[in-house]
Amino acid sequence: MAKDEPPKKSESSAKMPVSKEELAKERSKKFVMNMMMVTVVVTMTAALLISFGMGFVFALLGIGLLPGIVANISDGRPGRYASKTVMAFNISGISPHLAAIISSGSPNNTAISILSDPKSWLLIYGFAAFGWGVVYIIPQITHMYLEIKASYKSKKMHQFQEKLVEEWGEEIKH
Repeated sequence: MAKDEPPKKSESSAKMPVSKEELAKERSKKFVMNMMMVTVVVTMTAALLISFGMGFVFALLGIGLLPGIVANISDGRPGRYASKTVMAFNISGISPHLAAIISSGSPNNTAISILSDPKSWLLIYGFAAFGWGVVYIIPQITHMYLEIKASYKSKKMHQFQEKLVEEWGEEIKH
């Protein structure tokens, strides 16, 4: 690189929005893209299930996966780990009911019985709530663990320093 050439920007710094307005514009663009993606997936799933005469199965999926869909739309953080976690737990909650629908001879009738059972909704939404709990509680537990670990390490280093002072004298502190 010659001395006259300006330093090149890295790719990550070239993509970073500079001002708050650019950041807001980037977030709104991502939000619109998420909404479009969700709309396309929901529309295609609805068309497919309704064309096979399984409207109640679509209703169960639509209402059951609502917490995951909302998390997907609202999560704008990098990596989108909150929406992935909530959606995974939400799918875990609805999967036993989907297995029952798939294994039954009459998917629509099975879906109707699941839709009318409050215990099934408790299971589905309970799993989604547990996903939100994981999103909010695990970072706090991790933070506490790291604080305790750092405190322990600091105490051990202080004890080691005291041993060094005993052995070498006070001049070693400075």
